[in-house]
Amino acid sequence: MPTYNKSLIFYLTPAIIKECNDKSQNGGEDEMNFSKKALWLACSSEYGERLAQITREHVSLAKELSLNGRFMTARDREIIAARVESLRQERDGIISLFEKNTHSEESY
Repeated sequence: MPTYNKSLIFYLTPAIIKECNDKSQNGGEDEMNFSKKALWLACSSEYGERLAQITREHVSLAKELSLNGRFMTARDREIIAARVESLRQERDGIISLFEKNTHSEESY
């Protein structure tokens, strides 16, 4: 397995689990709970590079918003927030493919 996938898993696992737990505790509509196994499988698959790209872009946008958000117009902040949400949905969609596989393997 390529090294970036290993480091990506260590970054993604706590962040995604925390984000999903926060959503479910706050009554979020999208209550995805991903297992560590599903994250591992997704990062180790053909989607691993895309997940790494999503992570890099997400971190870059979050940093931009954090450092320069007060200097941006409301419209610019909305555009960044919409892009971050789009990235989250894509990431969750990829990982959910492997979560479904994880559950179907456990039922045997």
